Amino acid sequence: MTAPELRLIPIAVTLLVALIPFGRLSELGLLGLLGLALFTRERLPARAFALAFALILIPMLLALPDAFALKASAESTFGYLRFGLFGCALMVLLRHKDLHQAEWLIGCVLVFWALDALLQAVLGHNLFGYANTQDRLNGVFGDGNLKLGATLAVLGPIVLEVAARRSVRWWALAALLLTWVILLAGTRAAWVMWACVLAIYSFWLLPGSWVERALKFIGLILAGGLMVGLSYQLSPRFAERIDRSALVFNGDRAAVDSALAYRLPIWETAGRMIAAHPINGVGARGFRHAYLEYAAPGDRWVDLRTQTGAAHPHQLLLEFLAETGVIGLAGWLALMGWMGLRYARASPAARLRARPYAASMLALAFPLNTHYAWFSSFWGLLVWLIIALYLVALRKEPT
Repeated sequence: MTAPELRLIPIAVTLLVALIPFGRLSELGLLGLLGLALFTRERLPARAFALAFALILIPMLLALPDAFALKASAESTFGYLRFGLFGCALMVLLRHKDLHQAEWLIGCVLVFWALDALLQAVLGHNLFGYANTQDRLNGVFGDGNLKLGATLAVLGPIVLEVAARRSVRWWALAALLLTWVILLAGTRAAWVMWACVLAIYSFWLLPGSWVERALKFIGLILAGGLMVGLSYQLSPRFAERIDRSALVFNGDRAAVDSALAYRLPIWETAGRMIAAHPINGVGARGFRHAYLEYAAPGDRWVDLRTQTGAAHPHQLLLEFLAETGVIGLAGWLALMGWMGLRYARASPAARLRARPYAASMLALAFPLNTHYAWFSSFWGLLVWLIIALYLVALRKEPT
């Protein structure tokens, strides 16, 4: 591989991340990686990623014969192949030194997003002219696109890792910056994911005995509580979301439904859908099309104008069961178990390289949370980017 090609690889990966706020434009980076993979002479093995992707794709294909909306599911399934090609291209191209450079560049992009969002919090608008949406930070993602918190929560471990290579103090500063922005972004799913990331990293990084680690961890929890308290006082929207979340402890169905952003009917409908299609589901991205058939009378999520319902179950396990059945859930569990086994069997150096992506995957897979749609373009790109970088980090490169 020539020197210019080597320099372009980390740039292409960073371009992909930097364009995520602009929708399908992010796939320009994907095309760049595919182009480099096609023309490079020196290729690294991509078998691990191909296996990982097959564990998700095969259940999607098996769901097609019984798909509720065959056209929509077929488009989603065959369109999903682009993430498989993209991940294989990353595996073919990326060496550990390229990964290290890409992490530094991606970290710079994410820190810029966070600082830009803080500017929006202070001035009411960011460098791109976007204002707060309902008093929630959207930053570079723009008007009505409230994905800033979730994206930072998933990719934030890269920033933490780059900072941790300098010192624990830099890590703490990076964690403080990202925590503040993720809290003010107002997405509760992102709060839970980021809490998982910080808990995992705190365990990895805190020095000393178990007792000393426990005391330091308690200190971090208290510092986090102080930040939550300040955010509660400074942001009315944040305070409202905290108050609404607390309704889950009331025990009343209406209060619990309100605390869960009125998702109880969605989960109940998903349960009926799963009971009717337990083996291979209603098809990838077929949830909204099957919703009307299984929704209860008066369901608030039913849209008679478009003859659709809620876009997805908002819960990872329910999504796999509803759209790809028991086969799909078994494939996802096999993927998670296989990735954990690879981490356990890797060398200490490989586990250190894979640390940020392991934290991201654990946060993504944490079941006691609401989730974005696994089979969607936005979340699919993030998920397979993390999986590919995780496998690159764990790979033993040929000398």
